[in-house]
Amino acid sequence: MMTREEILEKSRQENKERDPYEKSVDITAERIALYVMHALTILLTTIRFLKTGEPDVGLWLIMLTGDAVMYIYTAFKLRTKKAITESLLFIALDALVLFDLF
Repeated sequence: MMTREEILEKSRQENKERDPYEKSVDITAERIALYVMHALTILLTTIRFLKTGEPDVGLWLIMLTGDAVMYIYTAFKLRTKKAITESLLFIALDALVLFDLF
């Protein structure tokens, strides 16, 4: 049986001295930032389309690349079918936007 101190030490090592609440706040902040980024991309693309008749695919490329990097990292860390599928999907979407751009 582990002592209280051993359990606390193991927990600190697993959390790398970070408070679980702090980690939770960081994750929530990252999600909110992604939602705002997506909303701004949609808004700015819509405004440009209404003004010029052409969407701003550069914004979509930036947004999708950020998403792709996030999912690629997740796939490497978790190595689950879901994570790998998501990363491949965003790589494909990124490629579609990139090839449409040029």
